[in-house]
Amino acid sequence: MLFTYRTVLDEKTNNTSRSELDAIKEVRADGDDNVVFTLKYPYAPFAGRTVLPIVPEHMAGEQDPNTGSFNTEPVGTGPYVLSSWSKGEKLTFKANPKYWGGAPKVKTLTMAVIADDNVRATRLRSGDLDGAVLPPNLAATFKGDAGRKTYDAKSYDFRTVTLPQEKKVTADLAIRQALDAAVDRKAMLDKILDGAGRPAYGPLPVDDPWFSQSIERDQDIGRARRILDNWL
Repeated sequence: MLFTYRTVLDEKTNNTSRSELDAIKEVRADGDDNVVFTLKYPYAPFAGRTVLPIVPEHMAGEQDPNTGSFNTEPVGTGPYVLSSWSKGEKLTFKANPKYWGGAPKVKTLTMAVIADDNVRATRLRSGDLDGAVLPPNLAATFKGDAGRKTYDAKSYDFRTVTLPQEKKVTADLAIRQALDAAVDRKAMLDKILDGAGRPAYGPLPVDDPWFSQSIERDQDIGRARRILDNWL
């Protein structure tokens, strides 16, 4: 675990996960079975947003984290083992006979890389794919199909509109508070995500155990106008 987090935190490592770990000041061992994280500042979503797959140091420790073979020939403890990878096209996995939960019934699994949502839906409908991750509007077209099942996936993901703080207007506290009050979160959810999801009020999902209901707020145009009264 120490190797994994220290490698990701190293500025020389090309890894998008580092931004999620910005709150971490130090990672150290406390005995053989405990790891202690010291944070730079209080960060409520730490436990939920900083979980990483653990990389075995004995396999990857001597490699360059950016160019080493572990990037294309990973080792894990899951039910499948990567057997081939055609970049930008597909990944093929075979069942791991040593998987701790028992060998999977499906012996070979192929994951096609398809960036276009409509193409994924078309290939699923034609039978070329057994399953696919689709946005709400396309997933809805398969509901009621006797030959397929649809699942509403829950995630820790959230979408946000950020404002540039280096600009005078959008950095102004009054402007930011007024825009926050003026936003109709439910309307955005319904029109952009076809109602799939729940309004967000910060970086923590509303189902998170650390989320505080006290910050939930409805659209309030009147408050937005009052905040901006005499604003120059």
